[in-house]
Amino acid sequence: MTLRSLSKALEVFRHVLCGCPCGHVFRMSEGKLVDTRRKDPDDWLGRLRSGRGRLERQCERAHAAYDLIQEGIAIRERRNAERLVARSVRAVMPSFQRLRINTHDVKALFSPVRFIAFDGLRFRNVKRVRLLDVPARSHQQEQVQTSIERSIRNGHVSWATLRVDDGGRVVRE
Repeated sequence: MTLRSLSKALEVFRHVLCGCPCGHVFRMSEGKLVDTRRKDPDDWLGRLRSGRGRLERQCERAHAAYDLIQEGIAIRERRNAERLVARSVRAVMPSFQRLRINTHDVKALFSPVRFIAFDGLRFRNVKRVRLLDVPARSHQQEQVQTSIERSIRNGHVSWATLRVDDGGRVVRE
């Protein structure tokens, strides 16, 4: 290739526009061939790029640590809840025994009633469902208990199956 033909080629390259994936448009004559196998040069851009990579790795480690902390908190809170339930069940266990309720059939709700008993749940054959609560300690609690009892007696009880999808939406089947 002669100097003249190289000069002509470069003149043509000035009129050819190229596009970068980031959206930047440049003339072909302004382009630079880069060997991606080579390490970034030790200039400000190279230092910026390597610093960004270090920062991204640190962020990933921080996110992983955060996830572990959240998981630990969830486990601790679940254990605390289990202890609270066990303590509540032990406190009312004599009542369960008097009512002939197997403690394995009891689930804690705490609100609006303390417990729900699925008689036969342990054997996967529920014969009866009972709502269990302590005597009302306030007028509001008494009103809630009375309204629940009235709803049950009037047959205002129904069954619905709800599913929560991966997006967090609740869908009724």
